Amino acid sequence: MNQYDVFISHASEDKLDVVRPLASLLLQAGLSVWIDEAELVLGDSLRRKIEQGLVRSSFGVVVLSRAFFAKEWPQKELDALVAREEGQESVILPVWHHLSASDVRIYSPLLADRLGTRTDLGLQTVAGAIVRAVRSRRSCSDGAAEQSVDRSVAGVRPADQNQRLSVGGPKRIDQLIVEFIDRVAEASDCDSEVVGVRTGFSDLDRLLSGLKPGRLYVVAARPSMGSTTFALNVVAHVATVEQLPVVYFSPLVSNQDLLNRLIASVGRIDRRRLTVGQLSDEEWKRLPEATKMIHGAPLYIDDTAPMTIEHIIHHSRATKINAGAVGLVVIDCFETLAPQQSQSKIEYPRLLNQLARELHCPVMLLVTASHAVDIQGDRHPSETDLPVREAIEQFATTILYLYRDDYYNQYSTVPGLVEVIVGRNRDGFIGRIHLSLMKAIGRMENITYDEAQRGDVLLN
Repeated sequence: MNQYDVFISHASEDKLDVVRPLASLLLQAGLSVWIDEAELVLGDSLRRKIEQGLVRSSFGVVVLSRAFFAKEWPQKELDALVAREEGQESVILPVWHHLSASDVRIYSPLLADRLGTRTDLGLQTVAGAIVRAVRSRRSCSDGAAEQSVDRSVAGVRPADQNQRLSVGGPKRIDQLIVEFIDRVAEASDCDSEVVGVRTGFSDLDRLLSGLKPGRLYVVAARPSMGSTTFALNVVAHVATVEQLPVVYFSPLVSNQDLLNRLIASVGRIDRRRLTVGQLSDEEWKRLPEATKMIHGAPLYIDDTAPMTIEHIIHHSRATKINAGAVGLVVIDCFETLAPQQSQSKIEYPRLLNQLARELHCPVMLLVTASHAVDIQGDRHPSETDLPVREAIEQFATTILYLYRDDYYNQYSTVPGLVEVIVGRNRDGFIGRIHLSLMKAIGRMENITYDEAQRGDVLLN
């Protein structure tokens, strides 16, 4: 006799929006539910408890999402459920969360032909389908069980529409401990010192441990230091290499110009020659591959002008709904945002911090450092040169400053070198890393300071 009706297999990113409210609805309907944070107590082995939960549950509710397929441990849970089904009755109840049929076919052909239910129909509907599946198993014979389960999932009967669950408010400390264990277990699985979204700049990733979800990152620099180039390089890496959806807001630069810069950077093509169509033979060869990479990337560019903070928040939320998740939001830049009657610009860092937490992704805000930088001693920007300084210091997790010595000094000993200074970092270390700026193609690359001093900076 199984101890639980359902075991909910899920990625931690879906816990708040889907798993907790769904588990509550199932419990209200009279089902017994295994969910990690409800069943773990201090001292338990996370993996052993999960294995026990799998064995003791009649069904496995699998919340399929992009985050689910990106994680190793949820995949192991799915493998265990599949193994239970071999030659026996169906036990997997798929729930599609912001996935299309084609997505499921790509991520898991095994589940593509399974009847399932979708979260965009509402969690009441999802809960109703699961309840019907469990009750059908209880009431039907063993020989007809599999057919009844599949029909019950397809034939949805919504639960009581008056049932509501609040997902906000205080959390018990034991619940927070379980979430902490989740994060540590996931970090151990990835076997890397980078736990956030990789920027493509290896030294910066090691210093920051990647761009972490729910954090606001501010990049401050004077004009011509390369902040847009820096941001576009990060955007290109996150979208094309990490294959995470990215939203880039640029009220000052048109999407066509940004596309030109992206293709030039990815394809290592001279931007001026690309603009007029006068490419070298080698550049013509690289152009198709560069356009293919950009074409297939989950990248969204918004060049609406004028642009308000409300516009950014609304369309970031909409992108998460349409794409299923957002890996990074970039705003270039603070000074170009239109004022809004209901909000002072001093409120923008707070609102963007809230947006990062809501979307569970890093948000990067580019700001222009004060003109005072150009007339001060070493011309390196600092916190005193930030706009709305107090708000940024309060709500930004990390502040990066960009500096180019060769911009101010024509006899610079390190031409083409960009210093990225981590001046503030609540999550860890501060310090500085060095990048090589290739102005002609609008690209930055990893380089050490020693390499720069030896003249190894690439000046294409």
